[in-house]
Parts: sequence; structure tokens; C-alpha cells
Amino acid sequence: MIEQEMAALRKLEKDLVDDGLKRNDRAHALINACINEGIDSGPGIIAALISLGYNGKHAGIMLSTNIQREPVWPNWGRRDCGQYFAPEMLADVN
Repeated sequence: MIEQEMAALRKLEKDLVDDGLKRNDRAHALINACINEGIDSGPGIIAALISLGYNGKHAGIMLSTNIQREPVWPNWGRRDCGQYFAPEMLADVN
């Protein structure tokens, strides 16, 4: 992992904690952030969450239980090659 990506993830984790999000919600957001930062392999995502203080087994369970065949934000999908991807966020049209 590149230090710049991890710095962005550490900042996001701090911001999520400051906003009062529960740990599971933070892990969900961090998985999406990993994918967005180009950390899109299962082992890479789990390693990133472990480095942020999350339990690796728990991170793996969250990663696998939130896979969708045709993902809808904020969940993700996984290609046949094992690469994870997140759908585009819908812009607020109000």
C-alpha cells in the first residue's frame, strides 16, 4: 500500500469517528474508500483495515457479506478476477 493512500484512509477513519459513526458503518465506508483509492484486492483491503485497527476476520466477513451481483451504492461487487469495485455514487439532483 502506498503511504499517501493510507494517510487518506487514516484521515477518513478519524473523520468518521469524530462524526460518531459506529464501527461497522466506519468499516463499510473504509472498504469503499479502499476500492476508490485503488486498493481493490481482498487481501489488500483487509490489510488496510487491519492497519487501521480493525480485526482482519471481521473485515473479511464484511467484505464478503456486502458483495452484490449488480452493486448499488454503498455496496460493492467483485469481478471474476477477484478485483472489487464500487458503483458510482448518484449525484444529488435536487
